[in-house]
Amino acid sequence: MHLRAGGTWDQYDYKDGALSSGAVVDTDYRDHVLSSLGVRLGYVLSPRYEIFGQLATDVREYDNLIPSQSYNRDSSGTRAAAGLKFTLQPQRLTGEVFGGVMRQDYDHSDFSDLSKPYFGALAVWKPVSHVTATGFIDRSLEETTVFSGADYASGSVDTTYGFEVERRLTSKLSVNGRAAYTRSDFQNFDRLDTIIDAGAGLRYYVMPQVFVGADLRIIDRDSNDLAAQYSRNQVLVSVGYTPARNRDYSIFPEQEAGAPAAPRTPGIFSGFYAGAQLGHGGLTTATFGPRDGGGFDDANMGGLGVSYGLFAGWNTEISNWVLGLEIDAGDSNADWYHKKDKGTAPTVYVEKDGSVGLSARVGYLLDGGLLYGKLGAVKTDFHTYDTDNNNVPGAADQKQSETGTRIGLGLEIPASRNLFVRTDYSYTRYDDYGVTYQTLIDGAVTESFETSDAVFSLGLGWRFGGNRPQMAARSATELRGPYLGAQLGHGTLGTELTGVHNTVSAPAAFTGDFAKTGFTGGFFAGYGYTLSQVYVGLELEAEAANFGWSHERVAGGGSGGRDFAVDKRGGYGASLRVGYVLPNGGLLYGRVGAVETRFNTFYARGPNTPVDRSDTLDGTRFGLGAEITASENSFVRMDYSYTRYSDSVDLLSNPVGDPDDMRFENSESLVRLGLGFRF
Repeated sequence: MHLRAGGTWDQYDYKDGALSSGAVVDTDYRDHVLSSLGVRLGYVLSPRYEIFGQLATDVREYDNLIPSQSYNRDSSGTRAAAGLKFTLQPQRLTGEVFGGVMRQDYDHSDFSDLSKPYFGALAVWKPVSHVTATGFIDRSLEETTVFSGADYASGSVDTTYGFEVERRLTSKLSVNGRAAYTRSDFQNFDRLDTIIDAGAGLRYYVMPQVFVGADLRIIDRDSNDLAAQYSRNQVLVSVGYTPARNRDYSIFPEQEAGAPAAPRTPGIFSGFYAGAQLGHGGLTTATFGPRDGGGFDDANMGGLGVSYGLFAGWNTEISNWVLGLEIDAGDSNADWYHKKDKGTAPTVYVEKDGSVGLSARVGYLLDGGLLYGKLGAVKTDFHTYDTDNNNVPGAADQKQSETGTRIGLGLEIPASRNLFVRTDYSYTRYDDYGVTYQTLIDGAVTESFETSDAVFSLGLGWRFGGNRPQMAARSATELRGPYLGAQLGHGTLGTELTGVHNTVSAPAAFTGDFAKTGFTGGFFAGYGYTLSQVYVGLELEAEAANFGWSHERVAGGGSGGRDFAVDKRGGYGASLRVGYVLPNGGLLYGRVGAVETRFNTFYARGPNTPVDRSDTLDGTRFGLGAEITASENSFVRMDYSYTRYSDSVDLLSNPVGDPDDMRFENSESLVRLGLGFRF
């Protein structure tokens, strides 16, 4: 028998807030105390299983009344559950699962008492000694301040499903990915939220239990209340203490589970190499400049295009690390275009042409291939055209070369002794430049261009040398079965905006390519099967995002012009994956599927009431990617996809009078780096 008892007492004291006007917002009504007493009784059935029952109280006492009301959210309740705790050593799995009843009684008679199913689960799986995967389910009653008029929510029942994966690269350095999905059901109030919380990071242990970490976190909240929707990106630097780390890492004996490790042959990635690559990605430009007749434009322009090129380099292996230099050259047809059929409006476009670059590469050797990062410089030719429509002879039509800084990452997979396949993603930020053209009214004006590109490439390369080491082989059957993982992405959201301005008084056709890059985060789960070396699988995915493009126009005299923007939020999808398993167990695959993604669209014209709407759009996603084995059950993958949304967003700037009639057609180019586990 095991008996455990305990209690908690938490006091929440909220400080007053302040509006942008300087007015103070009193938040004392949120101050409260939460206390709980609990007991848990367990009975050991065997060294592997223990059953238990648990009971806990839940008391919530507020210091003050809700403003302008004669009541607060005081309540008391209980949580009762029975469950099973397990420790399965052959499978290296430990955890618990429970279910019961959650009750909460409110002092205020208009708040309905709560009686809901109460459940949870926690599982920690260590397929090998350097990999830890944690999955969890949690249900809780959360406090809230949500209200509308005289209607107030008593609280929200939050149900969360999530997981975290940690992979030790060395005894001190580890990488982790995590994702969670929460459904918040507000009580006594018509509101339902769904939240995706995903992230990835690195931890460096300066001591066995003390670490320094860096994380990127992405949160997206969707809601049936438009005002409650939001997305947030966070970059966090942390110092942490994990007193149970040594114990957690020694829960199970150190023999490995799963298929035996394939020994890594040294020297596979060393020496000279060369190859060719085909790419696709986004070209984006932040433009800023005056307009004929007064005012200025500030816009995120951009488009997508194809690139191709050659690369060559040299690597050397030092233990599990690879250092190298690489030169590349190529060409591209990426461009963007903007035009409005009005005399004082501009016509402008940018085309990307040939480029040459030099990069330093640092990589880490995993069981199935090389994961690398790179940093370098690139010189690219651009063609820029900019003019006022009423003075085309004064147009700027120039070709120039710009130097940029390139960062990137990629995967390389040996296909034979000499042949290798790689996936590569690079982001390049170029030096700013100005373009001067002649307007009819204001004379010479200069517009600034801040250009960048984000390109995914699939490459095929050859390592020179007739006596290269033979790579280790793995069976394709290791890729069979269910899997799940977390991923972090970066991509380009592009919109083709077309329509007619001033449809009644002076119709003017408009077309423009707008785009910007940003980060996403999410998780994936699926099932795969192999027939000889052919792989077939189905996959589900969910992601959170918080990025988009914008356009701001200030007309002459400082009055408002046309401001519009598109932001990408969370989404869900399903796809079919078909691929080929290379001899070392690496997987090359293509995918096709459907996604649903939420977009926020904003359009404001002068003093008219702006259009601000949220739409969930259907899209078709095509892509390809590569997976390499990181350990016996874990894998790292790099996935590229292009999504074209079949649904457009059509709107009128103002329903009556002299409206603009506009259509937004969205597409995106997205690269994701994922860490996953097969069961």
